[in-house]
Amino acid sequence: MRNKCDPSQPQSPSPHNDPSLPPSHNDPLQQPPPFSPSNNPSQPSPTPSIANDPLHEHTRWDVFENFCNTYIINQGNWITKKQLMVAATVIATMTFQSVISPPGSVWQEDTTTGDVSCPRYGFCEAGTAVVSYVWSPDYLKFIYMNSVSFFASLCVLLVLISGLPLHNQDDTMRELYNASLNGCVSSLRILIQRDPLILSKVSLYPFSETPLHIASLLGNLEFCQILLDTDPNLAAEVNSEGHCPLHLASAKGYTEIVRAILLTNPRTCFIRDKDDKHPLHFAAMRGRVEAIKELISAMPETETKWMMTETDDQGSILHLCVRYNHLEALKILVQSVRGDNRLQFLSVKDKGGNNILHLAVRRTQIKVLVIFLK
Repeated sequence: MRNKCDPSQPQSPSPHNDPSLPPSHNDPLQQPPPFSPSNNPSQPSPTPSIANDPLHEHTRWDVFENFCNTYIINQGNWITKKQLMVAATVIATMTFQSVISPPGSVWQEDTTTGDVSCPRYGFCEAGTAVVSYVWSPDYLKFIYMNSVSFFASLCVLLVLISGLPLHNQDDTMRELYNASLNGCVSSLRILIQRDPLILSKVSLYPFSETPLHIASLLGNLEFCQILLDTDPNLAAEVNSEGHCPLHLASAKGYTEIVRAILLTNPRTCFIRDKDDKHPLHFAAMRGRVEAIKELISAMPETETKWMMTETDDQGSILHLCVRYNHLEALKILVQSVRGDNRLQFLSVKDKGGNNILHLAVRRTQIKVLVIFLK
């Protein structure tokens, strides 16, 4: 059985880079095909152009995951123990050799007639360095510096051989993000045991995403739960796009992670990203029905109604459900508001002046009409 925590083994593919799955499953922001009321599969259904839809550009999720795998894991790299041992060994060897065989070689025999400087000193002893007679002050400095380097390298080698653990904070933080990517719970527990404040120190490093962002995106429930239990403040942290972990879990449809985050901090369902979208927007765009139920249950009905009538360039959350053909999600959202209040949704219009019924007619989505007629 493959060890999930073994960094020497290849990482398991994430849900949206598994080559065994069809392309529509791999892309987390792939728009599903529009609903066609025709029973004839050969008859195409009219659909408006979505070329200007920002979600059909290079997806931010792909950029984010690529960032996690190629950048964040290499942050805080420090010289490793093996590299330090190699460097210290090379320095010790070079400094020792430079004393045994100094620059300019040594006198091969006792002489009083040797060239260069022997006539000045009258006698040159065999085995002594030639340069010690030529540049005595500089050679003395060379011996001092060489001796210091030699003994310093020996001290480093002794420390490394003794087994003394060498960890700085950058190296520890790199291990934390490694564990987040691999979903390695045992490594996380060891890191927290070694430094109980490690999760509180995440904000001190120039990382946009927290380990909870990564675990929420990859669907590692147990890992997320440990992070939330250890540092509940991670639930409200946002990345450079303004996404909190709840945005990511809602978009991916990880219902249990959504529930765990909401139990830790219910107010996270009201966090907006830089495009003014809540986690409920992301769940609606992807049709994550169970995640939508969890998000709605965490909000008062008045807040749910207000959030569903709020509009931006793409319209309201209900417009998104129609545009991306997630009619079951639309039904759940409409039924979450009681009585005649549902009719107020028909007055909400997008940037083009279309309400939900206009958009449904343009896309020939008859089921939308049925939902409101009922």
